[in-house]
Amino acid sequence: MIKFLVWLLLLAVCWPLALLALVLWPVVWLLSLPFRLVGMAVAGVLELCARSSCCRGACSARGPAPSPSKESDMGFITALIIGGIVGWLASMVMKTTPRWA
Repeated sequence: MIKFLVWLLLLAVCWPLALLALVLWPVVWLLSLPFRLVGMAVAGVLELCARSSCCRGACSARGPAPSPSKESDMGFITALIIGGIVGWLASMVMKTTPRWA
């Protein structure tokens, strides 16, 4: 409801910008969708690795693991992995190769 009221205020004050935002928002959302899907896939793989059987024995000896917080160090690792994938994809699209001497 608040978002709608803000949008109405924006429409009253600056209606061209509001209409442009209304038209461009789905486009921005569609462009960001692949990055969100890659992020969810990477997070799932990392969670699967964390819960794998090689770590299960050590974790069960200490008792149940504390629930992970939303702000964990895995976010940084995920950002590095996704950044590497996006950089690699950009180099494929731009058809550039590293020039090692």
